[in-house]
Amino acid sequence: MHQVLDITAGVQHWPTFGPYTAWAYQVEGAFYPLGRQGASPYLLLALGYFEANHENPGWSDLRGPAKAVALGLKLPSAQGWGVALEGVIRFDPESMNSELRGLLAFSPALRDDQLPGKPKARLTVVGMVPLTGPWHLTDPGYAATFATPVTEATSVGLSVALLHWRITEPRRALVPYLWDTYAVIFRAGWRSALIRGPVSLHAQAGPAASVMVEGPDGGLRGGAHLELGADLESALPLALSAGWLWINRATVRNLPGTDQHGLILSAGLHF
Repeated sequence: MHQVLDITAGVQHWPTFGPYTAWAYQVEGAFYPLGRQGASPYLLLALGYFEANHENPGWSDLRGPAKAVALGLKLPSAQGWGVALEGVIRFDPESMNSELRGLLAFSPALRDDQLPGKPKARLTVVGMVPLTGPWHLTDPGYAATFATPVTEATSVGLSVALLHWRITEPRRALVPYLWDTYAVIFRAGWRSALIRGPVSLHAQAGPAASVMVEGPDGGLRGGAHLELGADLESALPLALSAGWLWINRATVRNLPGTDQHGLILSAGLHF
């Protein structure tokens, strides 16, 4: 357990999951972008195994990998006890489900001085130049980015972006696209300070993921990202960045299965 990151193993059981009885066994990683002092928001990603047994022995059971993403808030109380509230989207075999979970949590005391500095935040407008893959932005996206220091020169970064994009098809006269939907893009990584001063420069690399509730790439898809960013310390605290995004795509009949690669550009303010 750390001021920034928790890794846990868990088991979930649903006595009634429609006509099934279901279990999920998973490893969960929770990232606290503002550290863990007082009320602490966090992002949770989970990966594991799901199985559901049908009440009718003649019907097929469901088995396969399980993935989940959640946004949560942990509220501490006396002597290390507290409660956590999570809004969860699960991607299980042949189904997608949403949950609101309340958890009783216990955490040993964490010293306030475990963070070597204050977390930083950015609010930016995002654009994407597609390199490969079928998805193209229809409007500018929006992102919130956090960087939590772990040493004087390094931080753990997390960006959550909302994108409106589509798979175009100019040959269709009435509706010149195949899919039009929204995606939430998560980019987490290790951030290193390259230059500090009136203009600070950083580099970041790590995993990426997309979450879509519909479309040929619906569900949770993995990938990676690289980023080079700059913060201007002035009366107008500008934040600029450019980077590469890769999302591993599903192979769907009649649609290109090329992975999505894009140049991500963003501009906004830092705090």
